[in-house]
Amino acid sequence: MLPGRAKRHPHIAPGDSVVGFTPRREASATCAANRLFFDMRIFSLRIVASSLAFAFAITSSAQQVPSLSKKAAEVKQKADHLSPRAPISVVRLDADEEFGTFISNDQEGFTFYDIDRKTDVTLRYETVKKIKDGYGGYNYAVHRHVDRRKNFIIAAVVLGGLFVLIIAAAAAK
Repeated sequence: MLPGRAKRHPHIAPGDSVVGFTPRREASATCAANRLFFDMRIFSLRIVASSLAFAFAITSSAQQVPSLSKKAAEVKQKADHLSPRAPISVVRLDADEEFGTFISNDQEGFTFYDIDRKTDVTLRYETVKKIKDGYGGYNYAVHRHVDRRKNFIIAAVVLGGLFVLIIAAAAAK
């Protein structure tokens, strides 16, 4: 704008005298209003950005999985290699052995279908001692699946004891 020339406004006709009006004051007031608006926009953007960063930090820390112990890591590795519907035997730390079919696993635990209880069971890796392939035979006396290796050991001990008794009886005659 050239010096000495006033800015034309649509609501003020040329030649009208306006008391207390100076174009410089209006221009400075407009600039101050624009600056205030611009500062408010920057402030609100900073508030939104910081709240998003805070929300992201909270959600990312909530999703972190605690590190597994060595034994739990071995169980997780075994579960990672199992295919869905694979027959498994689960040896737990504080309960009896369970038998079923593998369904799925995630970072914290795995799920399998217990064939004796006929329900899905979800266990954490820390509560499991071992996962074995396959499941034992069916015991009709207790109507449950049992561990074959354990049954073979018990049968061998009983048969060995009977054999020792028969030999001792034969030697006594």
